[in-house]
Amino acid sequence: MFPHRLPATCLAAVLLLSTLGCSKKADSPPPAMAALEGSWNPTQSVATTYNNAGVQIDQQTYNNPPGNTNYTTFTSTTMQLFTSGGVGVTGPQPYTRLGNTLTFEPSNPLPPYTIRQLTATELTLFQVVPGSFQNGHTDYETHYTRR
Repeated sequence: MFPHRLPATCLAAVLLLSTLGCSKKADSPPPAMAALEGSWNPTQSVATTYNNAGVQIDQQTYNNPPGNTNYTTFTSTTMQLFTSGGVGVTGPQPYTRLGNTLTFEPSNPLPPYTIRQLTATELTLFQVVPGSFQNGHTDYETHYTRR
């Protein structure tokens, strides 16, 4: 019908199809984290101390023996440490969770925790605690398995 428009129409169709074929697919949402709520057995803690210049000056790794049955319990709003006999070592510590950060109530001097890993069976918490030694700080990373 319009032979002079055929090449332009074909070119437009090819460009449209190639654009659609190369378009970025919508990002899928990140996988949901497992539930934090429940009881967790600590398996290992790593304490790394830095001086005020940010230079690492010490690192200690503590592996909890298999017989260690102390545990930490999280509800949706509190964290509490228990002995193997179920006696509370601390009272319930109220916290607020925003994403991967657990922030404690202003009346509690605990620095916030960052959840580094949370699966159905494993939890890793990270905390930076200001220190008095050379005005530095200590990073604590604690690994848990679900009880």
